[in-house]
Amino acid sequence: TELSDVSIPASVKSIDEMAFRGCSGLLNVDIPNSVEYIGESAFSRCTGLTGFTVPDGVTLIAPFVVYGCTGLEKINVSAKNQNYYSADNCVIGSKSKTLVFGCKNSIIPKDVETIEAGAFAGCSEIESMVIPEGVTGISYAAFENCTALKDITIPSSVASIGYEAFYGCAGLEKINVSAKNQNYYGADNCVIETNTKTLVLGCKNSIIPKDVTSIGDGAFFGCAGLQSAAIPDGVISICDFSFSKCDGLEGIIIPDSVTEILYNDPIPEHTRIIGTVYSFAHWWARENSRTFIPVSEPYVTINCPETADNTVIEIWGLATPGAAIIVSEGNDPGVSAYEGQIDKDGYWKCAVTLSGVKDGDDVTISASVTVDGKTVQASAEVSYVSGEIIIGDVDGNGQVLANDARLALRASASLEELDEKQFMAADVDGNGKVLADDARQILRFSAQLQNEFVKK
Repeated sequence: TELSDVSIPASVKSIDEMAFRGCSGLLNVDIPNSVEYIGESAFSRCTGLTGFTVPDGVTLIAPFVVYGCTGLEKINVSAKNQNYYSADNCVIGSKSKTLVFGCKNSIIPKDVETIEAGAFAGCSEIESMVIPEGVTGISYAAFENCTALKDITIPSSVASIGYEAFYGCAGLEKINVSAKNQNYYGADNCVIETNTKTLVLGCKNSIIPKDVTSIGDGAFFGCAGLQSAAIPDGVISICDFSFSKCDGLEGIIIPDSVTEILYNDPIPEHTRIIGTVYSFAHWWARENSRTFIPVSEPYVTINCPETADNTVIEIWGLATPGAAIIVSEGNDPGVSAYEGQIDKDGYWKCAVTLSGVKDGDDVTISASVTVDGKTVQASAEVSYVSGEIIIGDVDGNGQVLANDARLALRASASLEELDEKQFMAADVDGNGKVLADDARQILRFSAQLQNEFVKK
């Protein structure tokens, strides 16, 4: 970690795997033309590295070379290199048209045909990425741990999506597939393989479509924001790692049609299994020491956004199939916000209007169901923050100035109390706290000494 500037000797022909892994203090590296091979993860987690140049002589670059290099902003390939070229901060194989690696400022060029394994893995600041028409393959872990990625569209040309291609993309909210794609189709924020009806990719806002027959390998792998899942009748198998590392998954409804749950960590240990007594799901839960809840018993889960900038919000969850549900909004508990009946798959969704809220208010939303005189309830909390938040604009005047840095500094020393909106504006590094470093960044930004805020 103490290395800052490295000039590799001209006698070196190969940079071995993980050679500089974790050298977070490395700011600059000079790779000579003698180097022919750069090994897997050779510069992974070199978070201080801002630029990377591939020299003339490199003939082979392994996957994950710059995994987790969150500071990387600029990528070049020597014009004399005959095996690779650079475009829009991407390294691309000259013959294969494979995008080998990119960074947070990359734009995928239109001539790319394949996105290599780990090409954007660990690019935690990427919020959106356009995959152009012409790309036919998205390889293993291509976008792994792109935690800020919010939406993705699969173009019509994609014929294969590799295992864990979007593993750990906890911020992923929206998934689309081009209507012209003949290999996959999109529905309810899911990607489904057309021929097999296998769900290959989902996110925290997914609703599993009723025509799906299998939950594929790693379909929701690392989807920490997924809180509940209702598998529809007709699904036969739940494959390896389907819901692995879904840390927020409280409950999953498994219908009688499921006759196979594979062995390798398909469902988190803490997740409640909800199904019919004496079904395969019941047997599996007992064999694997999981909590099993019969569908005849009353239960309910509720999901809602952590923050809302609109007084109308959408909430959803699981509940006993066929049961009546009542949803209440905390500011107006005497009036039911919603009353309805749970469908046969146990999934429910409704819109709730927050009453009498102002900036920074925390509102509790409750849902209750009753079966045979027994009532259960679940609740969740949403923070209301009106209007657009400008990061760094703590006083809300529409500009980032020295006074914003002063307010952030006082808040970091517990000399100033910030409301919810101010707190979100002051937490410029996104670590959930307002510290002196946030104030320093705001001050530098206001003085035009930096043009963006560095996230942690």
